[in-house]
Amino acid sequence: MDGAVAGFAAAGPSRDEDASPRDGELYAIYVDPPCWRLGVGRALEAAALAGMRAAGFSSATLWVIAANPAARAFYEAAGWAFDGGDTTIELGDDEVPIVRYRRSVPGTSTRAV
Repeated sequence: MDGAVAGFAAAGPSRDEDASPRDGELYAIYVDPPCWRLGVGRALEAAALAGMRAAGFSSATLWVIAANPAARAFYEAAGWAFDGGDTTIELGDDEVPIVRYRRSVPGTSTRAV
């Protein structure tokens, strides 16, 4: 896999209606299955959080398919926590439940100034 793209991450301002200007969002992480469990996902998540920190975000959210225990475990192991947010998205002809996770952005202060 040397020199091949192993995955990608995308992040930016939160798109949630209840978001503050200090909320970033991890829009996506994708890792090519042959690269699973090699640290690629963690490196992509760390880079996305570093980008959010550089953009001035102090907290971050992400949405994950509720019935995806592997993804949920990945995020929970990295310090993300379900915050009670839930909705559905359309995938093909199906309505799929998704849930929101939240965490602070490492290296930022969430203290009011």
